Amino acid sequence: ILEAQRIMKEKRIRRLPVVDVEGHLVGLVTQDKLREVTPTPMTPMSVWDIQYQIAQILVKNVMVTDVLTVTPDTTVEETCVLGQMHNIGTFPVIDESNKVVGIVTTTDLYRITTHILGFGQPGVRLYIQAGDRGIVQHEVFDILSKHKAQVLSIFPVKPVGAEKKNFVIHLDSEDAKPIVDDIEKLGFTVEVRGH
Repeated sequence: ILEAQRIMKEKRIRRLPVVDVEGHLVGLVTQDKLREVTPTPMTPMSVWDIQYQIAQILVKNVMVTDVLTVTPDTTVEETCVLGQMHNIGTFPVIDESNKVVGIVTTTDLYRITTHILGFGQPGVRLYIQAGDRGIVQHEVFDILSKHKAQVLSIFPVKPVGAEKKNFVIHLDSEDAKPIVDDIEKLGFTVEVRGH
């Protein structure tokens, strides 16, 4: 595990796929797993004893072997759902011959999702609350079309315990007041959020 720790520190990563000599996935070693088996400075041993003990531990003794994997063709959405269902944040990416071709982590998924949803990009977000009748989407789209609004993203949000979905619409504009006024005339509550 000393070599695994060295690689993680050098590459600034927290997980390593473990492969056999042909590149087939056999496990995954994580920083957390290494911490579990590494004696701490509080352990009543000399530094040399600690180093000796660590040097004797092999990756195969601490790696996770029941690893969930994805393929290069797995969608971001499928990967996010898989992570939530199993409460994991690392997926080795394997090809059809079970060889590791990459790794996807929650950090990667956050980065991609943030980009897809346009977080951090200029413009305004309209948080449209459904109200009693729910959002009649075509009515809102008609308003956006009427104003020739440049839409960067639209996604539904279902608050916990709510029956109906609200919508967030990210517009490539700093002034959405005329659009907000028209949407509110339909009976929806609109909250304008900056970027």
